[in-house]
Amino acid sequence: MDQLLPIDINQLFRRISEGDEEAFGILFRNSVSALYPFILRMVKQQTAAEEVVQASFCASG
Repeated sequence: MDQLLPIDINQLFRRISEGDEEAFGILFRNSVSALYPFILRMVKQQTAAEEVVQASFCASG
């Protein structure tokens, strides 16, 4: 999560709430590096792990 260190997490979420796609990309890239290996250990299938990670970032309406 090196990219998050110079950015205040509250500022990052504020930017995301304002529609800043770059901020969302930073959050996504940094989160995937932590989430994917964890989820992969649980589901034991690459495709399933990728789908779970992707679903965790999809807006529900």
